[in-house]
Amino acid sequence: MTFTRVAALLLGTVLCLDLHVYAQPASIEEAQRWRDIAIRIQPATLVSVRLKDGSQIKGIVLAVHDSNLTVKPKTRIPVAARDISFDNVESIQRVKESMNPGAKVVLGAASIVGGVLILAAIALAAYD
Repeated sequence: MTFTRVAALLLGTVLCLDLHVYAQPASIEEAQRWRDIAIRIQPATLVSVRLKDGSQIKGIVLAVHDSNLTVKPKTRIPVAARDISFDNVESIQRVKESMNPGAKVVLGAASIVGGVLILAAIALAAYD
């Protein structure tokens, strides 16, 4: 056999192998670590949970169990609470709650009206 035939045979064999068999499964230790972190989070805390499938859930922690975390998703339309297995968790992060868009618009409008009233008062004071 020539070198090229041996190389082609080896390359074909490697490409035909089922490589996902060698991927390491989710570690039980990793799930336990996420559980330990979740236990330290107080109930009613707003968190962002990223899952291993790439999805993200932003919600309020309701409870922490031995194998899962119960989160009430924070959405515009209310949905049921979700149980998230620690095996599926990629990351858990606390989130600071911000103002909703309506409150930001009202605050901006109030600031503009207040500024106009101050300028009007200064103009009236200078008019005398």
